[in-house]
Formats: sequence, structure tokens, C-alpha cells
Amino acid sequence: KTIGVDSRNTDSSGAVFMCDKIERLPNGNIFLGSGHCYTISKVKYWAANGFSNATRPEFSELFGEDKDEYGMSCLIITKDGENVVLVDDEITPMIILDDIVAAGSGGAYARAALRAGASMEEAINIAIEYDGNSGGPVRTYTFPTPKKKARRSGLK
Repeated sequence: KTIGVDSRNTDSSGAVFMCDKIERLPNGNIFLGSGHCYTISKVKYWAANGFSNATRPEFSELFGEDKDEYGMSCLIITKDGENVVLVDDEITPMIILDDIVAAGSGGAYARAALRAGASMEEAINIAIEYDGNSGGPVRTYTFPTPKKKARRSGLK
């Protein structure tokens, strides 16, 4: 299994900058965030603490002003790459069952390109081409293939 990201983020003032969107949490899970930096950082802290109620973020004071300005989508992938959890503006972790998952403003382009047979890097470059909020460089990460345990026959 492979994940990939672009490297562009835009802050609330419209400033564009490059950042690393693939982060490993202390528990070994991988965190990807797209959208507003403040809300992403709060969700990352919550995910790092196992989605504990004690650290659940509250954004009602922000969303009352302009929910779209603080919008985000975050993906948390278990360290073995087997499970994907989406947390978006509704702050409700949701297990995703799809084989192809994409988040952020270029996500629909990347997902369509993957479905059409593009490689991960090609798909993200297509998203960058068509989505003005996405930009390079592209980063990918491939999960190690789990080693199969040798079968023991019990015969000597």
C-alpha cells in the first residue's frame, strides 16, 4: 500500500507555503492533514492521544465565524497501513472502507486519476495541474509488506 501527498498549504491570509503532510504520530500511526493549520494541529494532537474524549477538539467558536475558513480533512492510517480513519469538520472519526482514499481540494482529481490507472505520483501531479491549491513536490510512502509467518507442520 502506498500513500502520497502534495506539499502545498495555504493559510487564512492566503499565503502559500510548502510543508510536510506525511507525519508519523508517537503511536506509529501516520497522519495526513489538508486545510487550515490550526484545526489540523488540534486533530493531530487528538489522534496522537487515541481520540480520547479529554483531548477532543472543540471548534464551535471558530465555525460560528466562518466554517469554510477553518475547514480541514485529516487521514489517520494505522502503522500497518490496514485501516484509514477520516476526521473532517464534523470532528467525528470515520473508518474508511474504500481502496482509494483522497482528501483535500485536489483529492477528487487524484482519486479519479488513480481509478484510471495512474501511479500515485502521476495522480498527485494531475491533481496539482488542475487544482490551484495543490502544489509539489510530491511525496510518497509505501508501507512495508508484512512478512508471512512460516507454517509449522508439527512433523519432525
